[in-house]
Amino acid sequence: MMAGGLFLLLWVYCWKHPDKIKYWFWCGLALGLLILSKPSWQALLPAFIVLFVLYATVTHHVEMAQIRPLGMLVGGAILLMAPLIIRNGFQINVWSLNNPNYMSAPLAHRFGYNFMSWTEWTAGWIYYLPDFGDKLAKSLFGEDLISKLGWGEDSYYVYGRDVLHKLAVTNAPDGHVAGYLVREYFFNDLPKSIAVTALLTWRGIFVGGLMGLVALVLSAPVFYFQPAQARKMILLLVLPVMIMAAVQAVVSINLLRYNLLLVAPYALILAQTLYVLGAVIGRHLPPALRIKAESFLR
Repeated sequence: MMAGGLFLLLWVYCWKHPDKIKYWFWCGLALGLLILSKPSWQALLPAFIVLFVLYATVTHHVEMAQIRPLGMLVGGAILLMAPLIIRNGFQINVWSLNNPNYMSAPLAHRFGYNFMSWTEWTAGWIYYLPDFGDKLAKSLFGEDLISKLGWGEDSYYVYGRDVLHKLAVTNAPDGHVAGYLVREYFFNDLPKSIAVTALLTWRGIFVGGLMGLVALVLSAPVFYFQPAQARKMILLLVLPVMIMAAVQAVVSINLLRYNLLLVAPYALILAQTLYVLGAVIGRHLPPALRIKAESFLR
């Protein structure tokens, strides 16, 4: 949370002041610190590059002034990652932050969900709602249909953990279990894999339970009524966190704690809602009471 909060703060500041190149470098260092805390965040680097390439392709106009911020951000992150990558290369002959085979277990857990039926997939959008979702899905679809979406012995999670992982370890050529899983259980049916990824992204974004759901519902009116510049800043704040929520849904079962940085945009959305409600209520208060309330708030 510390490293992520620092990165998001600098990220938004850089977009407000895009000409301050040195702050893009500091933002990259903060991202590097976040990556060292949780290596999955390194997925942001290729994601940012892909988004930039798409932007350049659509606009057909790219200047050096637009390339430099991206280069400084990526360079700052790589600078902080490099010592550990070099150490791993010389010490354990793995030129990355971690051994790719460490991913075999979480990938097996995740790809177990690709075996769900389309009816189960539909029910999952209700089942993964916070607090009341499982009960509502049970009443609508029946317990037998939704049982595999949970954590029980017949769940897809347990299937991935106890069956699929062992199967991959046995059949993977040269011990490359993670690569085998990706080839055989993700790219084998890409549309289904993308659909399940969307569902597991949905599962992981309700940070704070019902408060997360309330913030998500309120996000539409808040964005609509915000001035254009404020709307842009909130969307920029959400962008890296939502990219990572989707990444976590590809490579893991996407538990809520993987997406704790959603607290930042959710807090802004709820704060803006409370501010508007307070202003509306304040306009209807008697003048004397309104003056006292404003004096208290000051």
